[in-house]
Formats: sequence, C-alpha cells, structure tokens
Amino acid sequence: MNRGAAAVAAAVGAAALWAQPLLGCRLSGVVALPFALAAAALVVVAEQRRLVLAGSSATDGAAPANASLSLPFRPPQIVFGALATAGLARMFFAPPPQMPFARVAGFRGLAALSAIFLSAYVCLHLRGSFRKARFGFLLATFAAMAVAATMPPLEVAFAIAAAMLLRILGGTTGELCALAVLFPLPSGAIPLAVVLLLLTALRRLRLLPVIAAAAGAGFCAAAALGSAAACASPALGLGLLAATAAAAAPQDP
Repeated sequence: MNRGAAAVAAAVGAAALWAQPLLGCRLSGVVALPFALAAAALVVVAEQRRLVLAGSSATDGAAPANASLSLPFRPPQIVFGALATAGLARMFFAPPPQMPFARVAGFRGLAALSAIFLSAYVCLHLRGSFRKARFGFLLATFAAMAVAATMPPLEVAFAIAAAMLLRILGGTTGELCALAVLFPLPSGAIPLAVVLLLLTALRRLRLLPVIAAAAGAGFCAAAALGSAAACASPALGLGLLAATAAAAAPQDP
C-alpha cells in the first residue's frame, strides 16, 4: 500500500512538471516538490514496514510479474497513460511551430496512429507478443515524429534509450511512464538517459525509488528557484519522477 501511494505521489508530481508549459517553470517545480518528497518518505515507510514484517504475508512489496495489479498500483498507470494521451493530443492539434508545413499532415497522421496503439494499454489480456509490439511501434512513431519536428538525431536516440531504461525499471508501468515523457517531444533527453542508466544499474536496490525521488525533488527545487538548466530540461525532472513511480509500482510486461 505504501509503495503504491509513493507511486501515486510521484505520478502527480510528474504531472505537475508535465504541465510546465501551462504553469510556468517555477510554479510547476513548487507544485511537484512536495509530491516528490512524499514519494521518498512513503517508500522509506514501506521499507521499514517490510523489515518489521519480514516473512509475513502482509509484506508491502511489488506486484508479481504478469499479475493483475492491485488497486494501489493502478492509479500511476492511469496518470501516466492520461499524460501520454494528452501529449499526443497536444501534438495533433498544435504541431511544433518549427516543423515545415509540408510535414504537418503526416505528423498529425502519426499522432493519431500512435493514439490508437496507446489505447491497447487498456486491453489487459493481450498476448505477450502484442504487448511488446505496442511499445515498439510507439517508439518507432515517436522517432518518426521527432525527426519530422527537426529534433536532433542524437537527442532522438537518447530519448528512445531513456524509454527502454524506464521499461527495464518498471515493465508495463515503466512503458507508460516513458510514453508520458516522450509525448510531447521532450527537451533534455540526453541527461535523462544518462541518469536513468545509473538508476537502472541500481535497480536491485529496494530503496531505488527513494534515490529517484530525491533526485526528482532536487530538480523540482532547482526549477522552483528558477534554474535555467532545470527550466530548459523538463524531461529530466519528469523522467526522474517517472522512474520513481516505475520502480515503486513495477509490473513486468
């Protein structure tokens, strides 16, 4: 229950950072900061409870692989799925202004097709091959849309790498977290991929969500103070809180 609540707190904080274009950098950081701190605190409480109840059936742990998630682990997936859907809608109705006019129709077509494949995440009983295919297709459409929007190829590659690392951290939950980061097109994918690589190397640690949440809280504090680096890389903070949720409430695909 505590880990599920931590994942929810991280998801809400990530939603605040996702809304940076609407709220502004400082306000989004201020709103997200308490949720990042709450996520870290809840994971610490969950770990202490696990140690006390070691060996008991009441141990507060992660969801089993391929099992139906209990209610506390569902809301993070819903939040990140909604963010990914909103990102696709934003790109469909308001394509990046720097994109050549000749590419707009194709760009919108890819956004609509991506939304169809994203809807496959509400189908809970897909075969394993289809579950893997939906994420791979969405990464492919992201790459095509990013190139059409003149995103540098190196940044596209790092964004895809960050998405794969989130998948390793949290399975299906990580996939939805990754899609929320990718859609709309991110800024700051290169530092995010580097940080996620370090977190993935530590994925066996039960306190990994605390580490990710603490890093996310640091980013939120920097954004709240008006740091130019933090405000220019919203994907980094969003990705850190997404990693917190993915590690706290994983589900293998």
